[in-house]
Amino acid sequence: MPADSALLILSVFADADCVSFIPRDAASRIATTSGAPVYSSYFDGTVLAGHVGTFTAIGEEMASLALGLFDGGAVTPPVTLKEVALIDWRQVVSRGIARDKIPADAEILHYQPTAWE
Repeated sequence: MPADSALLILSVFADADCVSFIPRDAASRIATTSGAPVYSSYFDGTVLAGHVGTFTAIGEEMASLALGLFDGGAVTPPVTLKEVALIDWRQVVSRGIARDKIPADAEILHYQPTAWE
């Protein structure tokens, strides 16, 4: 793919030859060979960024539901979990992306602030 494009990976469970994949592994393999930045919810270090639910958000919601049940509350309908934008700083640097292009509310992984920051 041209470097001025981007690739969004949703889910890949099998290729054209019906070879099965774990979606996270497929996203990683695609991201490793892509000439363009890759965005996916399968975030492993080869992907530039993704808008994902976190284990923290899942744990907080499960705890809230459990405490509500223990207090005699009713079972509630499913909720939409909070998602965050995750950015891998190593990918930002390797692709030459300007810092001001990163959303202000994004969580930046693998970034080491300088002594002046």
